[in-house]
Amino acid sequence: MGVGDGGVVKGWLEGDECRFVGEYGRAWDGVDCNEDGKVRAVALDAANLQGTLPPEIALLTDVENLIIKNNPNLVGEIPHGIGNKMLQLRQLGLYGNNLGGSIPKTIFKLSHLVYLNLADNALTGEVNWEEMSHHQKKIERLILHNNFLEGPIEFHVLAKTPLLLLVLSNNQFGGYIDESVGSMTSLEYLYLDKNELIGSIPNGIGNLANIKSITLDENELYGTLPHTMGSLANLQHFSAKKNTISGGFPASMKLLHQLETLNLARNAMSGHLRNLPHMKRLKNLHLYQNGFVGSIPESLF
Repeated sequence: MGVGDGGVVKGWLEGDECRFVGEYGRAWDGVDCNEDGKVRAVALDAANLQGTLPPEIALLTDVENLIIKNNPNLVGEIPHGIGNKMLQLRQLGLYGNNLGGSIPKTIFKLSHLVYLNLADNALTGEVNWEEMSHHQKKIERLILHNNFLEGPIEFHVLAKTPLLLLVLSNNQFGGYIDESVGSMTSLEYLYLDKNELIGSIPNGIGNLANIKSITLDENELYGTLPHTMGSLANLQHFSAKKNTISGGFPASMKLLHQLETLNLARNAMSGHLRNLPHMKRLKNLHLYQNGFVGSIPESLF
């Protein structure tokens, strides 16, 4: 891993990385240290890094936060040693780079991890959901959008974690959104858009009592909207545009008192728009390219 012209990683390999040595009176750029003089955090944002992540990065065994982002010339695979040796990691963010290969199985064994962001890379293969459920009892934010990841999403496994945020958009995930998604009761934000998911939206989704935002755009979903949607008392944003969802609006949607955005454009829905439930906070409504008839009631707004 090197630094190209204009890189911001200054002073590295000159003096001590944490303490005053010679004429260098502060830690290296992008490095934070603990009271014992050991590297606690590394954060390199748009540092013009080039080449690959060296396996020696895993020797930073006291690091709790490793964030290397927005370096499009950073290529190669994620070193397996990160998961084997950096056991104190709480935040791992390697996003906005050009990393490839599969996500190492060892990453999902980091038991203190709260935040994992590998978005905006060129990662491929399937995600080892099972390892995550066994080891990552603290994970709250999993962000993997804009890669080439594939295979089914094992919601029954993810339900064993305390996830608040799940972002899997713009990959190649397939299979169904099964009923077990409703067991992810801590979830607040769910983004599954631009994948290859099939089937209907399950009734179990109504068990997501804490959910605030759901985005399911541009998949291959069909069937009707679940009648359990009215149970989503905290839902503020729901979007499932560009699928083949059919039928009308479940009567229970009138209970979505917090909903501000509803986007069901480019589906196969039908019915009279006078049956659109009155949702008190609705501000953004997109229903174009469906089979609805009539006008949207003025009372809706």
